Amino acid sequence: MPLKSVFAIAIFPVFFYLLTGCASTPQKGSLGEETRVRGSDRQGNAFLFDIKVTRNGKMNSARLDIYQNGDSLSLFARGYLGKGALKGLLTPDSIIVYFPLTGEYYTGKLADLVSDSCRMGQNLEHLLASLFNYLPDSVELPSDISLQTLKDEKKSKQYHLESGGCRATMDLRYDYRDNRFLPESINFGLVDGSFHFAGERRNFRLNIHIPEDKFEIYIPETAARIYPR
Repeated sequence: MPLKSVFAIAIFPVFFYLLTGCASTPQKGSLGEETRVRGSDRQGNAFLFDIKVTRNGKMNSARLDIYQNGDSLSLFARGYLGKGALKGLLTPDSIIVYFPLTGEYYTGKLADLVSDSCRMGQNLEHLLASLFNYLPDSVELPSDISLQTLKDEKKSKQYHLESGGCRATMDLRYDYRDNRFLPESINFGLVDGSFHFAGERRNFRLNIHIPEDKFEIYIPETAARIYPR
């Protein structure tokens, strides 16, 4: 089924922005139950990004591992924003993210974390995974999103996107590797300058065997579930 929009590319950095308490303040809920999201050995793709996040003038950096299988993504960041390891699993229906050192986790829909002006009536989980499968100029964008092609070469593409509803901008760079375009660089920022995300791809491997544990998250009974306001 064709996607109606790929501005969920912006949801990629916003995913971390929201879940680390920037755009919506998490509240500790009752203790979570022991939960394990099980995967299975599968074929897929692996990406390694160097990321830098600037929030209210303070910059943090980390390495982000991303494993892709179809429309599912597994994420792992070491020492992200001082919260220790971040583990995340995104499926077509929902997301689950666990912060081991703080003992907190979120599970639910991405749309519950995003303001109405940014939701665009889309399945955000599905759209987020589209970052690795689509170029922005290949599909229809929402009416409040402007797209400018900065570079359009046979093996290199670069785009600039602006959102009126979310008051954010995004710069994307793709390169042509192994007979497909892959995201090479991602820069996302809020117009007011309070948040900026920069990601540069360090390495990738396509069509590889992905072990079961890469798509598995263990959440202990003592973990506290967090909720957006």
